[in-house]
Amino acid sequence: MTFKINARLFKSDFADSKTPYYGDISFRASELRALGEYLTAEAKSGKEYIDIKVKGWKREAKNGKPYISIMGEPPEQPVETAAANLANATDGVVVQPDVF
Repeated sequence: MTFKINARLFKSDFADSKTPYYGDISFRASELRALGEYLTAEAKSGKEYIDIKVKGWKREAKNGKPYISIMGEPPEQPVETAAANLANATDGVVVQPDVF
């Protein structure tokens, strides 16, 4: 279940603005299913909040305006959870027998 969410955050040019920052969030349409599956699985787990890890970089737009570029991804699963998910998905057959 892999997806990436991208966002941009700009500082407002208007001194009297009630929102000092503005921006947008985007993701690939082809990754929509993975995002939906992740959100659904997390919601079913009973968690009150669903985490998406983010990281950011200082960038400059083509017009020269500085902004913060943000990327979000699902948190990495602990090894035990990843192994259990793999075993469940493959009916317990994690390693195929030697075919040679």
